[in-house]
Amino acid sequence: MTENHSSRKKETRWLFFGSLSALAAGFGYIFWQIFSYGRRLLKQPALLATPFPQLPPGQTALESPCYRIAAANLRAGIETRRLPGGQEKVVLCAGSRNFREPWARDFGFASFGLVELKEFQTVQETLEVFLLNQKSSGQFPVKVHSTNFIDRYLHSLFKRQQPISTPIKPKYITAHNTISPDGNALLIIALLNYAQRSGDADFARQHWEALKRAVFWFEEHEKEADGLIHQPPYADWADSVARSGRVLYTNVLYWKAMRDLAAAAQRYGMAEDQPYLQSKAEKLKASINAHFWRADLGYYITSQYFDNLSSSGNLLAVSWGL
Repeated sequence: MTENHSSRKKETRWLFFGSLSALAAGFGYIFWQIFSYGRRLLKQPALLATPFPQLPPGQTALESPCYRIAAANLRAGIETRRLPGGQEKVVLCAGSRNFREPWARDFGFASFGLVELKEFQTVQETLEVFLLNQKSSGQFPVKVHSTNFIDRYLHSLFKRQQPISTPIKPKYITAHNTISPDGNALLIIALLNYAQRSGDADFARQHWEALKRAVFWFEEHEKEADGLIHQPPYADWADSVARSGRVLYTNVLYWKAMRDLAAAAQRYGMAEDQPYLQSKAEKLKASINAHFWRADLGYYITSQYFDNLSSSGNLLAVSWGL
C-alpha cells in the first residue's frame, strides 16, 4: 500500500514538473519570438520625412510650391517590389508610414498625377501587378501587400520603415471584410487614361479582355433595373462610414469607367463592344441623375439613405462632365 502511494506521488511530481517545464518552454519560445521581432523591427531604418522641395529664388506663385510638394510626395511612393515568382515591378505605394504597398483606389487617383509627371513606367507596371492578380470573375485586388495590420502599426508606432523584402501578394477584401467596387472602376479608368496619354495603344488592346471581365464583375452588383451598383457598408474610400446600397461616389466612378471604355472600344479597334458599353454609360448617367440629383438642394445627394452633400461624388461628377 505504502509503495503504491509513493509511486503515485512520484508520478504526480513528475507530471507537475513536466507541465511546469512545458509551460516555461512555451513562455520562453513566445518571449524569444517577441524579442527577435522587436530586434528586427528596431534594426529597420527610421522613417524619413519627405523633403520639402526647394523653390527657385524669387518664386512666390502659389501653384509652383503646391505642384512641387505634390510631385515630391508622389515620387516618394515609387518603389521596386518583388512578386512571388521573383519578378520585380516598379509600383506606387499608398504611403511610406502606414501603407507601403499598392492600393487599387489610391493608385487609381494618383495615376493621373503620375501620367502628368511622365512616370509612365510606374503606371504601367503597377497596372500590370493588379492585372496579374485579377480573378477570373473580373475582380481586382483591393491591394497587393506583404505586411499585416499589426506589423504596419508597430513599425509606424516606433517610427520605422516597413520591410519590403517579402514578395507582395493580393488581398481581395477590406479590413471590414467587404469588396471594393471603387477600386475596380478606378483601375479601368487609370489604364485607359495611361494608354491614351502615353500613346501605348497596344497595352489597352492587350488587356481589353481583362477590362471586359471587370465590367462583368460590376454587373453582378447591379440589384435593380436602373443598373446602379449596390455596395455593402465600408466598401469605398470612406471606409469608416457604413454607407451602403446605391452610393453616388461609387456610381460616378462606374459611369466614368463605362464611358471611357465605350470611347476606347472605338479608338482601339474593338468596335463590336462599343454599342453595349455606350448604352451602359448612357443608362448609368440617366440613372445617377434620376436617383441622386436634387434640384431643390442644388447637388447630388450622397446615397439613398443620406441626402447630405458629398464633395467626392459631386466634384467627380462636375470634373468628368456628368
